[in-house]
Amino acid sequence: MSISRPATSFLWITSPRKSFKHILWGRYKWYCITLVILFLLFLFFFLFFYSLRSATVNYMYAGMYSRWHHTHPAFELSL
Repeated sequence: MSISRPATSFLWITSPRKSFKHILWGRYKWYCITLVILFLLFLFFFLFFYSLRSATVNYMYAGMYSRWHHTHPAFELSL
């Protein structure tokens, strides 16, 4: 005597996206969207402040060692 299970009893294992949609998305949709937006804002500000330091140093020393007009003897070309 064998017990047969319905075909849908293990459907959540084969399709995790649909399981996520039905279980979590309906109840926590706005929490997920808010979390993604906060993460993107954090990433934006982190990268902004991370690159701000080197941009500030490049701006401060641009007068001494210009990127476009190299006046230092080490940068001169010898023909």
